[in-house]
Amino acid sequence: MSPKRRSRAADARAAMRELDHRISDIDRELERARVLRDERRRLINAKAALSGEPLSPTGAQRITQEHVAEYLRQHGPAGPLEIARALGASQSGVSMHLYRGKSDRFMRTADGWDLAERTGT
Repeated sequence: MSPKRRSRAADARAAMRELDHRISDIDRELERARVLRDERRRLINAKAALSGEPLSPTGAQRITQEHVAEYLRQHGPAGPLEIARALGASQSGVSMHLYRGKSDRFMRTADGWDLAERTGT
């Protein structure tokens, strides 16, 4: 093997060692994040147990159409993500309620979702 080729091979091995080292560092950081995420979920569940509010398996608060309607009543038109963040719920849960109540209870407007009673339908 020529000296130039040996040098490239050595450089590649050194780069691989660096990559492996960084991957190991990231794996350790991810493990710490998992521990924090688990602790956060336990704290949220404890808070819910103390307040009597039900939680979904993911830790997001379970909501009803009434929760969504009350938010819209107080804050006006909004998108599902804004509502979910404000209520501490999942965006998919909020969207489900909006679509199930579409036309009867909620209407989509240029500014987001709103109460059907306010949109004149």
